[in-house]
Amino acid sequence: MKILLSLIFLNIAISSCATKVNHGYMFEYADVHLLDVGADKNSALGIMGSPTFKSQIEDETWFYMYEKTKSFLFFKPKIIERQILTLNFIGQNISEISKYSLEDQAKNFSFETKRSEVPEHKIGFFKSLFSNVGQVKAQ
Repeated sequence: MKILLSLIFLNIAISSCATKVNHGYMFEYADVHLLDVGADKNSALGIMGSPTFKSQIEDETWFYMYEKTKSFLFFKPKIIERQILTLNFIGQNISEISKYSLEDQAKNFSFETKRSEVPEHKIGFFKSLFSNVGQVKAQ
């Protein structure tokens, strides 16, 4: 009996360390099906809201991104699901609507993971250790 209770407790403790996190635009709550080629920017903005980011290389493109990750303890999070919706505009009207899933993105996209660091903003060991000394914050 003790072993069974120990296994149940261990299972609960380990499963509580696993988390699923959603980032970005929630497509299941959007009316994506209402968008058509030829619609203007104002109607797209009214239906979809502000895009995750905009690209203005050549014609303007709006990107809506959604990502679901699963993490366990301190390990690197695993991407379970990713969706990208792109709206390409020529002038004020939508010229193309594209949807990509995680499988499509392996072929069509390459995500850059490098970051540029600014040396002036690096915090040294002692500064990070003593940076909060003397600071009073309301709780």
